[in-house]
Amino acid sequence: MKLMELSLSAFLEQRKQLPQTEWSTTEIENRENTLVSMRETRKKYQRVVVKLKTKWSNKWKKHLGNDVGPHFEMIEFAFKEFVRTGHAQKIDLPAKVMKVLAKLPIPENVPPAYLELAARFNQVHHVMWEVAKSLTLYNMYKDAASAARLSEGAGPSSNPVMNEHIGVNSVAAYDHGSSSSHFQGLSQDTSRTMTEHGQARSRRNRQRRPPSPRDMLE
Repeated sequence: MKLMELSLSAFLEQRKQLPQTEWSTTEIENRENTLVSMRETRKKYQRVVVKLKTKWSNKWKKHLGNDVGPHFEMIEFAFKEFVRTGHAQKIDLPAKVMKVLAKLPIPENVPPAYLELAARFNQVHHVMWEVAKSLTLYNMYKDAASAARLSEGAGPSSNPVMNEHIGVNSVAAYDHGSSSSHFQGLSQDTSRTMTEHGQARSRRNRQRRPPSPRDMLE
């Protein structure tokens, strides 16, 4: 809509530079009124979008709470069990938490630790269940978290009130170390995760494969 406004505005300005008739003057005035209406409509929808984005970010803060460390622990526990047994595991997170982690849009004005948690959740979910959507979400949240860290100088939020309210450093309680170093490890961990996934699948396939005649003889 913004592009249409600019195009129409530029066109009207050009027309005003030409000799005018009564008809053309009336038409220009009508189009200018249309332009005003378009601007008001765009601003109205922009306010709605801002309101919805704020509501979505607040929902993340409400469901994830002040400490994301335990959420990371649940994800890692499920993944370790998957590697050990070769069977996909249920990630024992509250349903409301998993619901926001597996959705778009990416929330704005939230601690990077939230985005890192969403990236790891979707990565592990993809590896265990082979869901293509989870891989897409993992890449999107990973990039968003990386960008958020860079904008903050790879450290906690520059807003001390936000730090105190959200607890962006709380993930340091988990054995990933600080939230920043954890995400660096998360990015580097992708190849290891996929390797372990392949090993787990191989074990599962061997367990399911019926014994060969040679095995039965032995």
